[in-house]
Amino acid sequence: MSLVFVVISFFIICLTIIFMVYDQALGYREFMDTNFSSVLEIESNFINSKVSNDILLPMSNLSLNLGKMNPDEVSYDSVEQFLTNNQAFDSVLISDTRGNVVFALNKEKGIIPHHENISERPYFKNVSEKKSFVMFGPVQYDSTNMVVAAYPIFTQKGNVEGFIITSISFKWFDYLSGEINKGISTPFKFFIVSGERDSISLSHPIQFNIPVENFFDKKFFKTKIDGSQFTMFSRSIAHTPFFIIGGYPDYEIADNIEKLILNSLFPMFVLLLLAGYFGLFVGKYLSSSLEKLTGEAERISKNPISGEAFTIFEGRDEIARLSFSLQIMLDEFYATQQQLRATEEESRFVAQNNSVLMKIASYINSFDSKDDVTDRSISQIKELLGADVAMLYLLDSCGQNLVMDNLVGDIDVNLLSKLNRLEILNFWVGQVFLDKKVSVVFDLRTNSVLKYSDEILKNGYYSVICSPLNSKEMPIGAILLFFNKPFVFQSEQREFLIRVSDMLSLYLSRVEREERLEDSTEMNFYFREISIKLSGMETIEDTINLTINFLVDNLSYVSDARCIYLNDGTSYNDSSETCIYSMPFNKFKILPVGKISCPNLPSDTVKIAIMPLSIYSKPFVNIIVYIKPFDMRIVHSEFFMNLNNLLNQKVGITYSIQHSKDLYKEALESIAQSLDARDPFSAKHSKRVSTFSVKFGKYLKLDKKDIDVLGFGALLHDIGKVGIPDSVLKKPGRLTQTEYILMQSHPIVGYNILKSIKEELMPGLLEIILYHHERYDGKGYPYGLQNDEIPFLAKLVSIADSFEAMTADRPYRKGMNQDDALAEISRCSGTQFEPYLAQIFIKMISQNDDES
Repeated sequence: MSLVFVVISFFIICLTIIFMVYDQALGYREFMDTNFSSVLEIESNFINSKVSNDILLPMSNLSLNLGKMNPDEVSYDSVEQFLTNNQAFDSVLISDTRGNVVFALNKEKGIIPHHENISERPYFKNVSEKKSFVMFGPVQYDSTNMVVAAYPIFTQKGNVEGFIITSISFKWFDYLSGEINKGISTPFKFFIVSGERDSISLSHPIQFNIPVENFFDKKFFKTKIDGSQFTMFSRSIAHTPFFIIGGYPDYEIADNIEKLILNSLFPMFVLLLLAGYFGLFVGKYLSSSLEKLTGEAERISKNPISGEAFTIFEGRDEIARLSFSLQIMLDEFYATQQQLRATEEESRFVAQNNSVLMKIASYINSFDSKDDVTDRSISQIKELLGADVAMLYLLDSCGQNLVMDNLVGDIDVNLLSKLNRLEILNFWVGQVFLDKKVSVVFDLRTNSVLKYSDEILKNGYYSVICSPLNSKEMPIGAILLFFNKPFVFQSEQREFLIRVSDMLSLYLSRVEREERLEDSTEMNFYFREISIKLSGMETIEDTINLTINFLVDNLSYVSDARCIYLNDGTSYNDSSETCIYSMPFNKFKILPVGKISCPNLPSDTVKIAIMPLSIYSKPFVNIIVYIKPFDMRIVHSEFFMNLNNLLNQKVGITYSIQHSKDLYKEALESIAQSLDARDPFSAKHSKRVSTFSVKFGKYLKLDKKDIDVLGFGALLHDIGKVGIPDSVLKKPGRLTQTEYILMQSHPIVGYNILKSIKEELMPGLLEIILYHHERYDGKGYPYGLQNDEIPFLAKLVSIADSFEAMTADRPYRKGMNQDDALAEISRCSGTQFEPYLAQIFIKMISQNDDES
């Protein structure tokens, strides 16, 4: 029974082993293909970086140094230092553009005094045509295989004046081969080969017969090497005609499958014979193998990155399969290790990127000024990318130019003046700005796309990077970077520049919106303030003067303002000789001073604002505002436009009111003339009272409006006498009681005559006529008002009226002299007149008398 159980168990074990071997064989081939392709990609990236760092950049730097001197003046020290510091080169030739070798140096032989002309050699023709870095070979000269690298020598002006020809050491290729095969166990193997039919390996004495077109196919291909079939993969090496290829022999797969099958059958027969008799021995054997496997795993775990291979046991059970699987896992681990090593530098740069981005984010979120934020941010970008000069440009308010807003680094003053303002449509930076994509010029000497490329090269800058700043609405600016040597722009650096440009774009867009809102708030405040002040102006002249003074005193960007009155003699000829000031306009305009005729301009003026004022659609005056250089926005233009509309409304209303006042005055003068015709003596009295009253008002420094009212009120204060009969009005003797009462009614009569005229045209006029006979002590007429109940202007006319009445000659008496009249006013101070006003009037008359 136990034998049957053993047989059945063994049969099941055998079937399981067969299926596992088949599945493992398929999986092993798939693993080999996938893992080999991944490892080849890593090794290809490694070789590309070594070619750039060990060959391209040293030759570029040597070209830069030699470009500063003539080919005939090449120094031994500079070339010898070049060979010493760069182990990739065996020798170097310096030739002119005709192929004449002016200097040759070999590491082993030293200076080569005489060298044949190399103009007919393929690599010289190639570099002469392309005028850039080339690698050629392997070629055979003097029975020696060599790989040649060539690079043009540029002058300060960007012209090619010669070439650097170097031979690449095969030891360097051996070094590369050793590096790419380090830690790689059989059956993996890598070779560096030339891209020629019947190509040779540069690092091994192996002859290949592989069609070149296979190298450009990213999939694997089959070939025979030394009679054995190989599965091969290839990748091109940047800047060179070479490829890295690698593969594994197909017999390796077959051997593994055969070995798996044989190793599976033998244990099956052993188990069949010994299952019943040697169970304990088999168990001990299995545990012994497991102990060996455990020991091997412990050995590898102590130094997992050593690259040592895992021992595959030749056992007769699943221990062998397990050890084989562990070997595959270990190979996977080594491949991942190679990939991590290749990306270590990239991770370091990404970490630096994130650190800089966090710093810039902290600047943006701080409460510092825009200039501080942009200056520190541009400095961080310059430092991380290794630029020599970094500039920030912003779009101007016209949307036609990029204006330099920030500069980090030293730059020539003459070049700075040219780069300070760039027209979008006439400069490479403007095209990048419109395309909204980062653009790089690796070497200005071979790609002079910039408008000022010659000046930039003269200042020692060879590479240029431009990154646009894009907001949601439209581009708002650009970042421009200069480098003093050709700059290889990595993808991680491009991604960083795009991210930081987006951050600055969002920040600058936010700042612009805040500034626009602040400007709008400021302009609204100024407009409200000037509107309130203009509402108190009563004449057109005062309105214009207030406007001019307000603009100059309150707006920092206004250097001066003036008004030009237009009359019938103004020339309206629209020729270039006509001064823009005197031309009639029908709406507000802002004009640049460079395109118009403007005499007597302030030196700092870049624009003028013209606010035309009209009366009844006829041009009346132009207010000219001189504007200094500043970032003018739409809100500023709207302020001037709204102010122009407000001024036109104010001037129209003021003119209408003034015209009505003039008509009102003419009406009042007509009434006064009617009184003259009735009683010439009373008319003379009224004119003299008006003269004294106006002098009194000016002495008290009343405003012009009150003085006008005072003058007309005094002139018409006795207008009510037109209602008094001539028998009473012209009576030479004393009046009777009845006649006196009748005479006292003339203030009321005068008030009733004029009350139908609109008082708002001259407020206070009717009060003078009605109350000029009221007394300070309340004993006057017609209402017996006293003290502060009497209007102020009526008190002034009352004093002037009394003084004139005392000093004037009457038909029935001689007038008092001036001193007696002033003494009478002083005596009546506090009874008939307000004491304070009476004393001032006396002082005024006395001063006038002294002056006369």
